[in-house]
Amino acid sequence: MSKQKTYLVTLILVSTLFLTAYTPLTGAYKASANWGSYHLQESNEITEANTVCQYIYNTLNSAYNWNAVNFVGPQTTAYNIYQTCTNAQADSTCTYLATFHVGNWFCKDIEGGYTDFIDQGGWVIPEWISTGPVRHYNFYSYDGTGAQIEERLMPACAKAKFTFIYTCVNGGLYWNSVSGQIVEGPTDAGNQHSGTSTNNALYGYGDTVGWTGRVGMPYAWLGDTSRSTNGYDSPDSSGYCYIGFQGRDPDLYQIWEQGSFSGTFRYSHWVQYFYYSLSQGNTVKAALDWATTQMDGSFADFSESSLYLGYDFGYDTRPGPTYQQWVLLGQMRVLGDSSIVLV
Repeated sequence: MSKQKTYLVTLILVSTLFLTAYTPLTGAYKASANWGSYHLQESNEITEANTVCQYIYNTLNSAYNWNAVNFVGPQTTAYNIYQTCTNAQADSTCTYLATFHVGNWFCKDIEGGYTDFIDQGGWVIPEWISTGPVRHYNFYSYDGTGAQIEERLMPACAKAKFTFIYTCVNGGLYWNSVSGQIVEGPTDAGNQHSGTSTNNALYGYGDTVGWTGRVGMPYAWLGDTSRSTNGYDSPDSSGYCYIGFQGRDPDLYQIWEQGSFSGTFRYSHWVQYFYYSLSQGNTVKAALDWATTQMDGSFADFSESSLYLGYDFGYDTRPGPTYQQWVLLGQMRVLGDSSIVLV
């Protein structure tokens, strides 16, 4: 049976985004979209990103009832990503959106505040009350120019059921103090690996103090803040899963340095093994396990890998009143429901 084709973003600059013919879909379908930024990336990393995205495209596009697009490179713009989500939600024949994004992160401090009305001698006048800056964590478009992809601007898309953001920071947890105040963002140097804090943890929150919008990229894609913060061990049966990184992510070009197969594979191979397993009808959790065992024959499953346990990249010296060394930590976060299957 030949696979029918359609594309989510037909409304977005059709002449430039879709140069090949397709057969219109006549039934329900699932959609996959790959995005990738080249900004601040080394040439070796760009090569691996292109390879991974092409592999994901080929794998899911050949699966029954899936339509895939590979927009890594110049088509990775904020407008195209937002519009793809909007179109998926509006298309009654689209039942599912899976997204993979690779690139670089950035933070944006937005001044928070609100308008209060002050009585001055019988005159009620508006006055801006500043609550200080709120740090938002985002990722770059293709070349870092123009609008970037911001979590607070992401359109709601209930069909975005599987999201994998392969950048630093955009999967981190925000640690709460005992008072419930957000005190630490997911990029802070020296931030703990999971399980080392007794405080509550969130992957995002709504800024109800400075009113700067949603904070946390997982919140933007998952749609709320109630999903499991350890979706690998404790899947929440929500039907939604988000994978990202707390702190720094390992470069796709980086050599897998663990176990009996150390030095044989790169992290780009791990991602390809993961998507191959998904394409065979396995759950996200099973695919995480299988990809890890292919990379390292001495590991029983994903929970024994440094992706799950956390890792450090050594030290980074930062200027200040005195030069200080900060440990650079990283960890892959699986949020929501790892029991979902894509195919």
